[in-house]
Amino acid sequence: MRAIVFGICTAFAVASPTFAQATDTSAAPWSAAERARIGVQLDAALAQAPTLHGAHVGIVVRDARDGTVLYAKNPDDYLRPASTMKLLTGSYALGVLGADDRFRSTLSLRGERSGDRFVGSIRLDGGSNPFLTTADLQDAANTIVARGIRHFTDRVTIDSAADRDADPYRDGWTVDDFAYAYAPPIAPLIVDENAVSLTLPAGSTTVTMVPDLSMVRSTCARAPIAFTIAPVESVRVLRCGAIDVRAPRAEREMHWHLANPDPFAYAHATLVARMRDLGALPDAASPGTDGMDDAAALPAETIWHVDSPPLAETLRRCFFPSDNVIAEMLLQRAIRRDARRAGADDGPFAAERMWANAALGLQLTDDRIADGSGMSQYDRLSARELATILAFAWNAPARATIFDALPVAGVSGTLADQYLGTPIVGRAHAKSGSLSHANNLAGYLETNAHGTVIFAFMVDDWVGDPDALLALRGTLLGRFVTAP
Repeated sequence: MRAIVFGICTAFAVASPTFAQATDTSAAPWSAAERARIGVQLDAALAQAPTLHGAHVGIVVRDARDGTVLYAKNPDDYLRPASTMKLLTGSYALGVLGADDRFRSTLSLRGERSGDRFVGSIRLDGGSNPFLTTADLQDAANTIVARGIRHFTDRVTIDSAADRDADPYRDGWTVDDFAYAYAPPIAPLIVDENAVSLTLPAGSTTVTMVPDLSMVRSTCARAPIAFTIAPVESVRVLRCGAIDVRAPRAEREMHWHLANPDPFAYAHATLVARMRDLGALPDAASPGTDGMDDAAALPAETIWHVDSPPLAETLRRCFFPSDNVIAEMLLQRAIRRDARRAGADDGPFAAERMWANAALGLQLTDDRIADGSGMSQYDRLSARELATILAFAWNAPARATIFDALPVAGVSGTLADQYLGTPIVGRAHAKSGSLSHANNLAGYLETNAHGTVIFAFMVDDWVGDPDALLALRGTLLGRFVTAP
């Protein structure tokens, strides 16, 4: 049974350390006196910070060279990692798949030709590729028509009915998020990240939708996303999965970035519409997206494919904007590749857990891993575990892959406009993670005199001021940057 939780580049003149600087082994070691002095300062600042009143804080800072712990507070308490969970996902995917691995989406024909008529099945296999786009689908349709096909029969199939019927959400995802692009259905078929943008111009009653889902009909016998003018703005998911958007006519332009509730129906409609535009028409038999393939006995011919970027680039495109879809697809792909590690009864994330425990020396349990993105309220990691994951990546041959994929404080990605005015700008290569009442940062910090330190600064059960927390975190981590 699925468990669902119900709940309420800016540019700076800052020199970010090069990778050569980050790997410098000639930096001065940390003395016991320095560690003690910084520890006293951090303890006092944390105890007195109003933004942390009542919060649960977990911190570990360690020397990247030898693992010496420079500071720790509640290092083994299990807290919600939020998007810092992607550090575990990325390390696992890199370890199992390799930096050159790519997703592949394909389109194949299975049937017979008679002149310009094709009798059989046209099948799109998304391959869990998080980078598949509407333009790719149109290119696949172009390839069909370029082969001289002007009439087609039977069904245009999109992956399989079993794949479509799989649960599209992870345990512990908050149902209030399901309407939005950061929490779309997770399925083997991803098109435009299963997201759609709506724009209502000022004073208008007509909304534009990109991509256009108006030709798609969902299980509600209506468009997957319906828009109407109403006195009060609301966005809600209906029982059948369609999204109902209502908004008043406004004096300013309004935008929504929403989930595509039915990517399978959208992909089918896009392929068929493009083939129609190019002069290839379906026969009277109604096409669909599921059902048995009547031409199953005939061999399939793959006529089109598109590959994702290599994993090294995929990680950057996952970490920089903190992309939940890419993280979930990476974890699924790694688990499928690593299937021999765990048995069928060991749980959906057992392979990742077993890998992490064996390779990193962790003691993860199944009840602390619920997804790959960190959106689940059930995910739990400690600050020490996050630091261990980062240390593993630092000491691995693919160190640069992880290091270069991380946003830089005050410079890039999700950290581009954060920690400004603190000493960690341009110095912290890190992954942030936020959920309601949780705010985390974990990564690598380049110091002035002591080389690289690894840190995890987690805050849970938190109701404080966000700006105050960022300023506090930047200042405290800055003590390690400026230590003589």
